[in-house]
Amino acid sequence: MNNIINKDPWLSGFLERESYTLNIDAPWIGNVSKEESDEREKLFDLMSQSVFIQTKIDTLELKVIALLESWGFRLIDTNIVFEKMVLKGEHTGVSTEIRVAEDRDVKAVGELGRNSFVYSRFHLDPEIPVEIANKIKSDWVLNFFRGKRGDQLFVAERDREIVGFNQLIYGQDNSVCIDLIAVGKCFARQGVASDLINYTEAAYGEKNRIVVGTQVSNIPSIRLYQKLGFRICSSKYVFHYHNL
Repeated sequence: MNNIINKDPWLSGFLERESYTLNIDAPWIGNVSKEESDEREKLFDLMSQSVFIQTKIDTLELKVIALLESWGFRLIDTNIVFEKMVLKGEHTGVSTEIRVAEDRDVKAVGELGRNSFVYSRFHLDPEIPVEIANKIKSDWVLNFFRGKRGDQLFVAERDREIVGFNQLIYGQDNSVCIDLIAVGKCFARQGVASDLINYTEAAYGEKNRIVVGTQVSNIPSIRLYQKLGFRICSSKYVFHYHNL
């Protein structure tokens, strides 16, 4: 069954109320089964409480989108997924020093996570204070050091200062996904992000492709990925539901 409501204890801690992810494809339209009806009632019950619910819907699922909007879900942004086939052999040179993250990098990486994001769905949601959105992104990358998220983390250094990072997750289809990438604001548009991505491609020559998602509002990232040879492969609308 595709209609699944998953509790998110990690996000609940930041928003100070129960938080859930709604994973749906094409639910509750027309005749529904008893199981689907029960899931819908469960959702309605949660929506009456103090709660936050997030979901991503394929941009072609117009009936589902209309249904969510009628229930009070708010469109926050459009998530665009890019992919790039991994080049075998020679790669573009990297001018920034890139290395695997170490425990001594925790503070610097955490601060980059806290101060480097503007376009994330948490930052774009007017119901979520900026300081909370910053904490979410910082803790997101710090979960790598705790062994809770990510399979690899590369950091970029200039003059022994950490100026960027690239957190990765390995896919079951022999892909590598850029889970979270950031560059310090003072080093933006200096080639750091390009170096991080080019280094990743060189390091994972055995993989088939690199996958990364970004927000349609994040024009700088979209331009960067296109410049590096990434192509759009899918898109989804991001919806949030708040009941304070």
